[in-house]
Amino acid sequence: MSGTATTHDPLRCAPTIECLLIRHEGLPRGPRGERIPPGGRHLLTQAARLLAGRHDVPARDEHKRWRWDDGLNGSLSHCGAWSLTALCAGGPIGVDVQDHRNRPGALAWLGGLVHEPDGAPASIRQFAESEAIIKATRLTKETFSQVRLPRWRPGWRRLDDSTWLWSSDCSGAGAIAVAATRPATIRWWVSRSSRGGRLASPVRTRIQPKG
Repeated sequence: MSGTATTHDPLRCAPTIECLLIRHEGLPRGPRGERIPPGGRHLLTQAARLLAGRHDVPARDEHKRWRWDDGLNGSLSHCGAWSLTALCAGGPIGVDVQDHRNRPGALAWLGGLVHEPDGAPASIRQFAESEAIIKATRLTKETFSQVRLPRWRPGWRRLDDSTWLWSSDCSGAGAIAVAATRPATIRWWVSRSSRGGRLASPVRTRIQPKG
């Protein structure tokens, strides 16, 4: 990542998606040593205040997707010391971040679910893509077997008539993915959080897509 630029896609036909990548400092640990991040509503409320100048709080709809009363949509993901939030006024949005921990069982299971050839395991990027799609749609882990992930290339890729997918490897954080109802310009920001979960002022950044 490098500073002060925007990630643009050639297809610019929808509202901008504001994505905020957060590095947490001093997270508390659970009984197995896992990091415990701040709550999702807390982070999304702060992201909306910092990026959109608003102070109201989102709620979950019947599909557990985050949404504000006026139609602004949100999504978030946690993994290790990182969180990723997204805001979009152009329809449901899903994001995910996954680090590069070794998890052969989970990736082998997902490889079978998304029909990887010759029984190959899924990649960490495909893991993030799958989670982002579930968050943006009405699919569940039980109904996901109908999905065929499109081959990776830079920029947006079409999954079906109502879902598009963007993904990349991101140095430091791991694999990141965004799913939306249509292609849009993604504006990337980075921030850090203190021990109390308070976010520092976001800084614009560039993420060059890498598969």
